Amino acid sequence: YAYAKHSFGDSGLSLTLGKQKNPWVCSMLTYDGDLRPTGATLGYKQDVLFANIGAYNIRSDSKIAGSSNQSLANMYGGQFGVKLKGDKLEGLLAAGFHYYDSETAEYMLNGAEDYNYEIGSLYGEIGGKLGEVSLKAYGEFAMNFGADKDFSQGAFKGRASADPDEYNAEDNDMAWLLGFQAKYGKFTAKYSYAYIEGDSVPWFMSDSDFGSGVKTGGSVNVKGHVIGLSYNITKNLSLGGTVMLTELIEPADGNDDDGTLYQIDLSYKFCERVTQAAGGGAIGAPP
Repeated sequence: YAYAKHSFGDSGLSLTLGKQKNPWVCSMLTYDGDLRPTGATLGYKQDVLFANIGAYNIRSDSKIAGSSNQSLANMYGGQFGVKLKGDKLEGLLAAGFHYYDSETAEYMLNGAEDYNYEIGSLYGEIGGKLGEVSLKAYGEFAMNFGADKDFSQGAFKGRASADPDEYNAEDNDMAWLLGFQAKYGKFTAKYSYAYIEGDSVPWFMSDSDFGSGVKTGGSVNVKGHVIGLSYNITKNLSLGGTVMLTELIEPADGNDDDGTLYQIDLSYKFCERVTQAAGGGAIGAPP
């Protein structure tokens, strides 16, 4: 991260510039946790309402398709939501739309002309406490309104059949996820099921680990289960394990292509340092 954030008094408005945290409320369905967008976010948060709008370069971190240009993954987006809190339950509902410019699709898909990424999404969660256990259920739905019948991201990435009679981008433009989380003491258990059609979300935006256990790799045209358990050893140190059981939705070769990925994560969180600036601003440089 390398960003500056300014808050406009008590108005609830803020402006963030630079390489920043993910500004959207979402799941792994539409945003990989490793991504750090570079750009500008105008945010609003007041009482039960919140909203964000911004412009970003998403993938300046890597070269795609052998190109020396690392800046052609540009996204413009907005999200509006409400937070509700009761005595025993609290919830959240958010709707968003993210548009990627035409150069991004051409760059990421090696010359696709009419195809584009125009992603609408809905995210919701609800949670509360049952005795000593904190429970939460969440879900997300996404659809690519820019999918074109004459081109397929799924086929281009080798994830689906190139035969239009067998696979059509406009018939495979939706994705959804349902998940559950339980916390007890220092333990956290998670389960989710995701269904990501081949042309529903940008292949470079969804969680890159999901589906990587399948022979052809990648995170589109794949469905499956994610099961995780973690333990907080200290306040800043945790140990966790995850199992992803996945398979292709529309295999390119007509066979059932599936796979399993096992992960063990040791996470250490450094303390965040924030320097307050005049006028309610802050310069943030967390690790």
